[in-house]
Amino acid sequence: MTRPMTADKPSIHRTPAPQRNGQMNGRSGKAKKPAKDETRAITPMSLMHALRRRWIPAVAVAIPAALLAAVVLWEIIPAPYESYAVVKVNQYGENIIYKVGGQETNFLNFRDSQMTYIKSRGVLQAALRKPEVAQTETMKNMQHPVEFLVKNLKVDAMESDEFVRVALSGSRPQELATIVDGIKDSYMNEVVYKERNDKLSKLENLKGLLEKKTNELTTKQKQIDELAKGLNTVDARIANTSIQMAQRNLQALFADLRAVKQDLRELETVREARIRAGLPPDSLVLTPELQGGGPGGGNQANPALALAARKLQLVQEMIAKIEDATVPGSSNEKLNRYKREERQLEKKLGGRGGGAAGIRLSRYEQLKRDKKNIEQEIAEAQASIADNGRKAMQLERANGNLRQLENDKDRIQKEVSALDIEIFAPTRVEIVEDANVPEVKSVKTRTRLAAIGAMGMFALVVALFTLFEWTAQRLSSPSELTSETGLRLLGSLPAPERPGMLGKLGFGEPNLNEWNRVLVESVDVVRTYLLRHLKTDGPKAIVIASASANEGKTTLSTQLGSSIARSGRRVCVVDCDFRRPSAHLVFQTEQGQGISELLRGEADVETITRETSIPGLCFISAGQVDDESLRVLSMDGGETLVETLRKHFDYVIIDTSPILFVAEPSMLAQYSDGVVLAVRRDYSRLGFVNQACETLRNLDAPVLGTVVVGAESSIHRQTYGYQQDIRFAEPQQKRAANPQQQQKTAV
Repeated sequence: MTRPMTADKPSIHRTPAPQRNGQMNGRSGKAKKPAKDETRAITPMSLMHALRRRWIPAVAVAIPAALLAAVVLWEIIPAPYESYAVVKVNQYGENIIYKVGGQETNFLNFRDSQMTYIKSRGVLQAALRKPEVAQTETMKNMQHPVEFLVKNLKVDAMESDEFVRVALSGSRPQELATIVDGIKDSYMNEVVYKERNDKLSKLENLKGLLEKKTNELTTKQKQIDELAKGLNTVDARIANTSIQMAQRNLQALFADLRAVKQDLRELETVREARIRAGLPPDSLVLTPELQGGGPGGGNQANPALALAARKLQLVQEMIAKIEDATVPGSSNEKLNRYKREERQLEKKLGGRGGGAAGIRLSRYEQLKRDKKNIEQEIAEAQASIADNGRKAMQLERANGNLRQLENDKDRIQKEVSALDIEIFAPTRVEIVEDANVPEVKSVKTRTRLAAIGAMGMFALVVALFTLFEWTAQRLSSPSELTSETGLRLLGSLPAPERPGMLGKLGFGEPNLNEWNRVLVESVDVVRTYLLRHLKTDGPKAIVIASASANEGKTTLSTQLGSSIARSGRRVCVVDCDFRRPSAHLVFQTEQGQGISELLRGEADVETITRETSIPGLCFISAGQVDDESLRVLSMDGGETLVETLRKHFDYVIIDTSPILFVAEPSMLAQYSDGVVLAVRRDYSRLGFVNQACETLRNLDAPVLGTVVVGAESSIHRQTYGYQQDIRFAEPQQKRAANPQQQQKTAV
């Protein structure tokens, strides 16, 4: 045991001590440089962790704030009057007998279109043109009344899909009813009744069209009658049959014409031979009447008749020559004059000029006359066939047009008859209720706005709490610690798990038995790690520090000391938190004399050391701290204190104050064999932890790693537990005599 330290005769050598057994981080005894401090981005996961940490106070503040906002909005927002009218949109259009119009649309589509019509600008402008609507104070003082109605007029379906409600809110109930009725009536006139007016207009147009079709049908029938007179039939097929017969006759005429022409050519050859022989080409043969003066006989000839016959023969020859030189069908005045003269001579001769009893012409003249007659018959037949064919085509076309006109007339007649009846069918939209004059103010809008304001205030308060908590950048998970600080994670200690639903809300008693078992196993994992990396000769001093207060230093110190003691080492837990000592509360002892008295030289190590209920584990309290004890500690930075404690124990676990706020942890850390940082989940701020790591790195202190205190209990639920109870039947005296057979016990 060393001599107690005093202020007058300090037994402290102020030479720097070499680094001791720093085995972590590449065995250099130095802490890794923390990760680069950058502004953390707001992510959904970080906001969820922030809300998880502060949802209870957030809800506790948000609910009263939401209620207050609802009350304030309820008082501030005025409750207006609301007037409404009701119209009914029937599922199907009603018909009396016939179904008029196109295919009906889907009911919901039709209803929605009618609701859109009600708020359309055309309907609203028509309503504003009514004097009773335009002269209301509400509309008179409105700069843009149509825009006001488009924005404030409510058109929605009621409980039943067929009923549509047209409502308007305001402070003048009588005017509201007038405006709503004006809009409703304008909608009926401009949209609903317009359909009936359109039907009336359509009916008039159809009647005019029907009259026109009737007139066309009469005209076409007259045309058919005229064509039928020329064809002697109204059937185009019979007319075509007659035309075919006329064509066969025409073919026979062509055959006769060819035969006459053949005879003429032969006779012309004979005549040319007679002329060459000096003989007359032909001779005139007179009838006995012309030769003897009458049918009674007599040999004396009638000179007048003979002269007329001779003149008739010459006229006919001239007619034949002119016709040969004239185009068939053309008009020739000279030819017409000769024909008139021919008729007069034939009349003078008593009609005998062309008969068998009259002048018998020569064969040549007779063939020419026959040829002329046949050609005339052919021309007449061709003209008749062409005229009849044209008339037959016109008749067939006229009959087709007549049938089309009859069909059109029948169709129009049916539609006129249907419209004439269905024009009086009920409309698909009807008025159920006119606008009422409201007597009670409507609180629906005020209630809705108050509810929206309450929900908005609730969300705002929760969001503010969440953002405020996010700015603290607290540790949410062990993996976040390693990624943000670069420190090695030695292990984690679970938080006490509270049972039941109330436990999840932070209420109820924790399950201490299960928590104690899991805690012992977790601390043993940390102990195994530390003993592996501090496995050298000589006693060891481990400083348990934290960046700020309430991060679990004392819990980790006492639990780690108990775990190392259970492994057969002599361990002393030293409370060096001079400002807020609390380790004596864990061991359930009086604070009494401690490190402060040792520093002032008022006691020695044996005097201040206290045995605990755990074999091999001792405890030294902080004692009564004063300026003298702190002055002595600061003279050599705690080197003498650490060396003195090493001489009495295998392991010294030093519980210190926060590094960022007190100087003692930094002094003790640089002369220890290792520093373990305690961080608390959902409490420690990553910025402070990085700052503490930077402080230890600048002191060249051997940082062994970090232990997360208060980790989520679900992490440890799947631990490998015992299937049978552990027996502690061995007496305490026997365990003390045989330390190699000590059993584990919980604090």
